[in-house]
Amino acid sequence: MKKSSTKNTIKYADLLIHISGEYLTDHYPKNFATMKDEEIDAFIQDHVYEPFENESVEDVKLLIENGAYALREFLKSKGIKVSK
Repeated sequence: MKKSSTKNTIKYADLLIHISGEYLTDHYPKNFATMKDEEIDAFIQDHVYEPFENESVEDVKLLIENGAYALREFLKSKGIKVSK
């Protein structure tokens, strides 16, 4: 059986960055994981995609988190590791 390599591991923060582009006009920045909550909230507010602009920042954040979680579970089902 073939062992997993680090090439087959994706960081969960990268999933959040990727999925954020579905709800925002720009993806979360690369330093997203080190941003303060207030900075993330401001980024969301400044970059929210028009169909979601009537949603609260917390709701948009939840949509992003739920999308990243669903993608993580799919990747795991395909044998791709997702690290924290």
